[in-house]
Amino acid sequence: MADTPNPPAESDMHWGISYLREDIQDLRFGVRALHDHMDRLAEASTARIETVNENLTKRIDSR
Repeated sequence: MADTPNPPAESDMHWGISYLREDIQDLRFGVRALHDHMDRLAEASTARIETVNENLTKRIDSR
């Protein structure tokens, strides 16, 4: 029969889980920062589009 490896000690598992938890927190922070950046980019793009639209409307109306 195949030998099964001994499970790691609880203290080793806790150490590994702590690092994974920190990594997950870092990833969540990164995702939040990315979402915030995308929101700001969308707002800036919308503002630029509205400005261009207003300018074009004025130019068309002035003819």
